[in-house]
Amino acid sequence: MVWPDYSAFMLPEWLDLETLRFLALLVIFALGLLALKVLRMIRQPSLQIVATVLIFALGLAVWTFRDNLQDCSITCDCSAGGYDVQFDAGQLDRCAHIARNQ
Repeated sequence: MVWPDYSAFMLPEWLDLETLRFLALLVIFALGLLALKVLRMIRQPSLQIVATVLIFALGLAVWTFRDNLQDCSITCDCSAGGYDVQFDAGQLDRCAHIARNQ
């Protein structure tokens, strides 16, 4: 059985590199609000700690994903979740210039 090559799939054009980085910031902000809500709603200290640590770990994962997006803008090779990420016109010109000079 031959498995399809999913690496060739691309994210929609409107979901470019800068949009993904901005959405990651929004997710981190929303996780911060969720952590505050959890601390106010949950009365048991042990559950507060567990929930806050889980939310913090998720926020750290999103921040790492955002940092990886910054790195891939430098290397001009970017994928998110197995999907290729679109570059905007300015980024495409910069990548073409880098490719010509190598």
